[in-house]
Amino acid sequence: LNPKGYHLTNIFLHITAVLCLYGFVMLLFGNGSLALGTAALFLVHPVHVEVVSYISGRNDILALLFMLLTFIFYIKRFHSRNPIFYIMFMSSYGLALLSKENALIFPALLLLYHYAFKKKIRIFDLISVVSLAGIIVFLRLSVLKSALLKLSTTETVFDRLPGVFAALVSYLRLLIMPTNLHMDYGRPLFSWTDPQVLLGILIFFSLLVYGWRKRKTDTLVFFSIAWFFLAFLPVSNIYALPYYMAEHWLYVPSIGFFLIVMQKILNLSQIKKIQSWTSVFFGGWLCFCSLTTMAQNEYWRDPITFYKRTLKFSPDSLSLYNNLAMVYEEKGLTAEAIATYQKAIDCNSDFVKTYNNLGLLYDSLGRRPEAVLLYKKAILLNPNYPDSYNNLAVIDATLDKPEEAIALCKEAIQLNPNYVSAYYNLGNIYLKSARYKEAIGVFKKILELDPVYAQAYDKLGFIYHSLGQQDAAVAYLRKAIELNPGSVSPYYNLAGIYKDKKQLQEACAVLEKAREIEPKNTDILSALASLYRTRGQFPKALKVYKEALALDPDNPVLCFNLGNVYLDSEQWHKAIGLYKKAIEINPKFAEAYDNLAVAYFHQGQYQFAIENADNAARLGVSNTGLLEALKAFRKK
Repeated sequence: LNPKGYHLTNIFLHITAVLCLYGFVMLLFGNGSLALGTAALFLVHPVHVEVVSYISGRNDILALLFMLLTFIFYIKRFHSRNPIFYIMFMSSYGLALLSKENALIFPALLLLYHYAFKKKIRIFDLISVVSLAGIIVFLRLSVLKSALLKLSTTETVFDRLPGVFAALVSYLRLLIMPTNLHMDYGRPLFSWTDPQVLLGILIFFSLLVYGWRKRKTDTLVFFSIAWFFLAFLPVSNIYALPYYMAEHWLYVPSIGFFLIVMQKILNLSQIKKIQSWTSVFFGGWLCFCSLTTMAQNEYWRDPITFYKRTLKFSPDSLSLYNNLAMVYEEKGLTAEAIATYQKAIDCNSDFVKTYNNLGLLYDSLGRRPEAVLLYKKAILLNPNYPDSYNNLAVIDATLDKPEEAIALCKEAIQLNPNYVSAYYNLGNIYLKSARYKEAIGVFKKILELDPVYAQAYDKLGFIYHSLGQQDAAVAYLRKAIELNPGSVSPYYNLAGIYKDKKQLQEACAVLEKAREIEPKNTDILSALASLYRTRGQFPKALKVYKEALALDPDNPVLCFNLGNVYLDSEQWHKAIGLYKKAIEINPKFAEAYDNLAVAYFHQGQYQFAIENADNAARLGVSNTGLLEALKAFRKK
């Protein structure tokens, strides 16, 4: 979970993509200065910070990297009959398609290359590329259909189209003057009469006309403008996307912009009067971009800073408030988390996810009545939101309302038949109610949905142990340990089986492994010490109980158990001290009074023994042997 490795990989991939871009431009135009300048601008431009710093932006880097490699190998294949280049460009394109769907535009870019540079098309190679794209489309719409982006929206293409032109203006502004960069641009709908939309339409058609007129006289201009618009097409929001624009969507289209800019700079540098000024401008722009990129990265370093800054640009973003609140919650800033969740609700009182998350927070704070109200509000707003039913079921189960909890879990499962968490909660409710048959059915259903769900194996092991089917129990628990060796629960349950089978050495070995995983788990330490005591290994039992008591000094049971080891070792004075401490913590601890009476009796302090034996009897614990001995003492 350390992000450094991911960021380092993204930087490496970005640099690799830049090197491929350099090679690509060299292949197309044979101009080293043009290739170097274009690659340099692409490398440091701050609009690409979102792609490189945002770990999930890696798919954009990979898609461009493999598309550029495809182009390079395709062009080399064009000039050579070597079949290795065919294998390389087809492999690269397959990887591009598997990285991100915008690589589907590549055949159009390929046709652009042939038209702009007047290269004859090799039908076999083009059909190969189109067929591979078709196969990926087929898989995406069939086998991988569940992974498709689904946006619940009533907008039509015509509704979104003005936003395409508005986004074009913003994109060009960001490329020319990259300031006020941020991540959340939302999904606003624009009017056809909006000044930004009208400006976008003017720019769009002006560039198209300019590019078309240059198709014969300036190949670079035509190719660059066409590249920009073709690469822009998949992310233009004509096909509904989560935002009307996003900075990382410029990663592929921006190449066209940088090519034209670099060409103009090189042309100006040929004019002697402004040659030095051109160099100063280019160097200054590179420095500005580099410094802006460094500053922009600082915002991505800390999530609270990131979300707060982004909210300045998108003050009505529910997802930003929700995410900021979750970060506050993770950092233990409870008051800030509650206030931020409330802001999200104030922005939109119908945002179900916020009610659910705030309910979870209240539940963790023990404020269950408030949590229940929030879950019910979420269900009222969206009766088809399964998380709220599931979370409400957990509270009802805690409040000893098993039937209500079961009904809620079943409702969540009906809404989402693959909801493993709801099945798990339902299984636990059945288990707590000793409805083992139903619990077994539910946990086995979980394993059908998720065969590596270790907790389900652990629960099945516990149930079969409770039913006396020890072989099945051991098999399930060993599977749980195999799948999740870092969880102590299956070790604990497995030790209980070995203990029942009188295999105390094996039980101790299993608990020692659990102790290695969680050395501060007092339940594990107490169980292990108890086994050592049963085996007569009093020094080990004393050591482990002392460890546990040091971690939880106000635990009366630990004081009592450690006192028992001293009692077994005939260290009456130490046993008495611990029994007294246990009683001080829990004045109704009958067994502690009883054992304290035994310790006093062995020490010869019969009056104290009588008093504590009477206290034990009054609380419901009667030690017949001790009482007989004390009766004899009374008679004497």
